Amino acid sequence: MRLQLPFLIVVAAVTQAFCTQGNLTVTGNYVIRHCGAAGTRSNTDNLLALLPYFTNQLQIVLADIRLGIRSKAFRAFFKTQASVPWVESVFREMAAGYPIALETKGRNLNQPPYEHPSLICLDPSLPDYDSKKTYCEGHEAFVPHRGGAQVQLCPDYWNLTRDPSTEQCAAVRRNRFTDNGDWDIIYNQFGVFIHEMSHLYAAAWDPEMDRIRGLNECVDLSPQDSRKAAQNYALYAAMVVAGCRKFPTPRIVVHDEHRKL
Repeated sequence: MRLQLPFLIVVAAVTQAFCTQGNLTVTGNYVIRHCGAAGTRSNTDNLLALLPYFTNQLQIVLADIRLGIRSKAFRAFFKTQASVPWVESVFREMAAGYPIALETKGRNLNQPPYEHPSLICLDPSLPDYDSKKTYCEGHEAFVPHRGGAQVQLCPDYWNLTRDPSTEQCAAVRRNRFTDNGDWDIIYNQFGVFIHEMSHLYAAAWDPEMDRIRGLNECVDLSPQDSRKAAQNYALYAAMVVAGCRKFPTPRIVVHDEHRKL
């Protein structure tokens, strides 16, 4: 699907070529909305630098996925070789910013079934600004509409560091992560981006999956549930990019995707 955006100003940026019109900027397949004017040290400029950087980091993740269950990280979070095509397609589409299939239930069928992914900054001109501002308290980002293609970035997102670090890698003892509740490795701009985009690209909408808050609980998920959990995508990508080396072996029957031991 092509974006119908007439009268755009096309700019060759140091980071990546982009088009801009009013409060909307398009870079590659990603759309940036309400983040300030490009070229004014705005959050639009921050995203124009972050998006190609994230794309490069995702090449590291895609290389690891191709190892399949020979990768300890992939085996821990996605369990089986059968998960490789699905997980690879999620990250490949995320890196490219492919248009996202919208849920059509309750929608106007005349609307296009696909939409480019949008990153939206909190701005008083937004519809439902007050409710979004309230929800942003305690959140770095969120997906405002299930089945849509938008990610709302909150002010706290810009206070995060850019990358996960090796120092944040969890230790493993007796085949379990020792600090089960340590999520610091995904509390950075990269990790939050992957988590929210996984909701869109993996159709990870199950609220039960989003309530999981332990590293070991993520490892204990079945392969099928692992592919529905945005946390698993974020933890896997962040740990691979950070260069983490130690992972527990999941306690599942490898030849049966729907059972745990």
